[in-house]
Formats: sequence, C-alpha cells, structure tokens
Amino acid sequence: MITVDQVSVDLDGRRVVQQVSFEAGPGEVVGVVGPNGSGKSTLLRAMIGIIPPAAGSVRIDGRDVATTKPRDRARALAAVLQDSTGDFDLTVRDVVMMGRACYKRAFERDNFRDRTVVAEALAAVGASELARRRFAFLSGGERQRVLIARAIAQEPSVLIMDEPTNHLDPRHQFDVLALPRKLGVTAVIALHDLNLAAHYCDQIHVLDHGRQYRSGTPGEVFSPDMLAEVYGVTAAVTSHPVTGRPHIVLDPS
Repeated sequence: MITVDQVSVDLDGRRVVQQVSFEAGPGEVVGVVGPNGSGKSTLLRAMIGIIPPAAGSVRIDGRDVATTKPRDRARALAAVLQDSTGDFDLTVRDVVMMGRACYKRAFERDNFRDRTVVAEALAAVGASELARRRFAFLSGGERQRVLIARAIAQEPSVLIMDEPTNHLDPRHQFDVLALPRKLGVTAVIALHDLNLAAHYCDQIHVLDHGRQYRSGTPGEVFSPDMLAEVYGVTAAVTSHPVTGRPHIVLDPS
C-alpha cells in the first residue's frame, strides 16, 4: 500500500505540486498523466525521496518514505526516472546487479541468489541477450529496458516509473507496462500516451499546473471535456473494439 497524502512540492521558490493525494493498494497500477510541466516528474521524485515535500507525506505500509533508512527504502521502492540513463562503463549484467546493492554489506560478493534475480530481471524485459554488452553502447530503447531490469532486481513491493515507454517500440511498450501485474507489485507510472494509460492503469490522476484536476478509473477520467481543458485538444473518447477500455482519438485539426 502506498499513500500520497496532501503532497506539495516547491522548486526554486515556486510551488510546482499542490496538495496531491491518492492511495494504491497492493498490486494496483496507478497512472499519473498531464501535459508538459504539469508536475508529474516532480511528484514522482518526491514520492521516492529525491525531493523533500514542502507539505504532506508519502507512506508505504504506513512508513514515511522521508524518514525510512535508504537501504530499507530501496528494498521497498524502486524507480526508473527519465534522466537516469548515464553512460555506465559496465556490462549490462553489472548495471542490473546494481539493483542488488540494498541487500549486501560493503564489499560482499554476488551470490547465487543475486545472479538468479538478475537473470530473471533481464528475461522479464526481453534483454537476456544483452547481458554481456557494454551499457554505454546500447540504443536508447535497450538502455531503458536494462534500467527497468535494474529496478526489478531490487525486488520492490512498489515500482515507480517516469515515462518508461520512451524510446521503446510498441511491443516492448506493452511488455513493460504489463510487468507490474506480472510481478504482483504496486506501481505508479507517469505516462504521456493516454491510450496506454487507459489500458494498463486501474486508476488515473490528472495533473494540471501542479494541481490534481481529476481522479478516478480510466472510464471516469478520460472525456472530451477533460482533454480540451487540460491538453487543449479536440478528441473523441470511444470504447476500444477489443478491450472495451476507453480509447482516445485525437483530432489534429
């Protein structure tokens, strides 16, 4: 269970997230959507403790993230952020193995359990064949999948991902967004692709200028009036012919 309770965040003397609240039960997938600059990434950084909230709190099973020891926090919460694609001079396997650090003492060697978890994490994102490659020489999509594997290797109960489908082809987008349910973890995911959000998320929270504009199920949230007011676009919201989920058709004109 992750609880975001009246979280506000200030950056450079300006409030960029204002009193956002929601709760996700075990195994739920939560989507955070909104236009550029709406506060999605800032909210996620506050949720994982990178940015301290100016007000409110984030709790996992009742424990405040801000006061939890880093090692304990890393075991409960893993994140994949937009700007975390550094040029590591390491193999892919070594990058994913970094996710096991929260289970080790200083200078402790990798054990059978670590190697098994890393192999399973790479397989989960379809990157087993990349294990011996140098991370720095991978394509953007390959790097993204490896960083997701590193987060999975932490074996978290909560997974937070900021635009995880960036650089990915459609098949890998589907595979990555299906991972939370496959792994049985609670997930909070910021997405720009509203149709992907409608298909994979149990609940949606729309941010607009840092405020929580609308919250609910995809069917409750996605509507032509919301898309016009928040995104400034004309759109029709229909039912997907296969899944029955809301399907958004934008009018480019």
